[in-house]
Amino acid sequence: MVAAVGAASKAGVLIKGGAAVEALGSVRVVAIDKTGTLTRNEPAVIDVVTTDGVDRNRVLSVAAALEARSEHPLAAAILTAADTLPNLPAEDVEAVPGNGLTGTVAGAPARLGKPGFVDPASLADEVGRLQSAGATVVVVEHDGALLGAVAVRDEIRPEAAEAITRLKQQGIQVVMLTGDNTRTAEAIAAAAGITEVRAELLPLDKARIVTELQARGPVAMVGDGINDAPALATAQAGIAMGAMGSDVAIEAADVALMGEDLRRLPDAIAHARAARGIFTQNLLLSGAILVTLVPLAAIGALGLAAVVATHELAEVLVIANGIRAGRRTRLPHHTQERESTPARAAAAKPEPTATSLLVSDGCTDGCCGESAETPGLILAEGRTNLLAGISAPQRTTNAVERSSSEGRQPQALLLTRPTAVSSHKPTVQGDQSPQTGTQPGGCGCCAD
Repeated sequence: MVAAVGAASKAGVLIKGGAAVEALGSVRVVAIDKTGTLTRNEPAVIDVVTTDGVDRNRVLSVAAALEARSEHPLAAAILTAADTLPNLPAEDVEAVPGNGLTGTVAGAPARLGKPGFVDPASLADEVGRLQSAGATVVVVEHDGALLGAVAVRDEIRPEAAEAITRLKQQGIQVVMLTGDNTRTAEAIAAAAGITEVRAELLPLDKARIVTELQARGPVAMVGDGINDAPALATAQAGIAMGAMGSDVAIEAADVALMGEDLRRLPDAIAHARAARGIFTQNLLLSGAILVTLVPLAAIGALGLAAVVATHELAEVLVIANGIRAGRRTRLPHHTQERESTPARAAAAKPEPTATSLLVSDGCTDGCCGESAETPGLILAEGRTNLLAGISAPQRTTNAVERSSSEGRQPQALLLTRPTAVSSHKPTVQGDQSPQTGTQPGGCGCCAD
């Protein structure tokens, strides 16, 4: 068991002991949450519909005021969409589990939640259209009047369909459990290849359904949020998406998948099944040896030395067989292929390295009409100059001539700490001081 748990840990699957390995290896039904598990956990507001005479910004401002302290994954999307809008004061905000939020915004009562908790009234058709497109819709009410509805969509993980297919190939039934509306849940389930969907569930409903599913065989529950904790604790094997899951979910689970790749789920089950098979082999081998040796020793057919030697040899065989559980052949490395988003592209933008040196003709912040984004010269070890249309010597000459004609010396701007790339120190005139690429504010060359 130790070998199996250790191998899984190295592959990013944390299993809490041998009992959890056995439970995971016996799973025949997997109940899986939607938001943050089947989906990317990167929700975004895709549409805002309003009632007559209501401004779109007002809907977002009231929604953001209620969601400001919420831990729900969809709250971040609403707060991002309302980031540039004025903040409205909110008081006495309370969560209604499985429904939404209530509180006081700008001195008037407000509610936000799923259709049914807040009546969409005249917006019912628009709400239905957005839900059919796979969006989660929250309806906003302020001072007793319906303001509008906000549609938030969290795209399905690109590897979700492959993971579900592999689970089915292992003979496992897959059921989606979600508190979202039926239309949205069915749209996501169809994209993932799941045919059985239970939607519009409260946290205790999920735990109840997990208990019902146990009639089909051992059940594993996969989730990431606080709403999944009761179901995770009820299942024979609770599996938390540890990298993005809540602390409560991880604590309630028996297994934590530390990465964001859902394909680790069928990998973990296959690994646990193989380890469980090895445990069974060792138990049978040990039992067979004891059943054989004890009678032979009792009737005197084997001497003490022969019995001890046979027993020790059997222990070596059992240990050697147990080491096989530490192999990671069923826990391969997966290449994550994810679509590019603006936020991810910005995060992936390479930072300047310690060997990068930017030479400009003085101003770097754009305050003199020059732009730090289009420097005169970029030198970096092992890199091709980005301004390949003009030779490096010619660009350097142009920069020096332009600086000289304006009566100032060219300055060197180190984007990071100085290194052995260049020992040149910038020439400073008057009261100017060298500026770094990370220092905010103007460069000082146009100071009064």
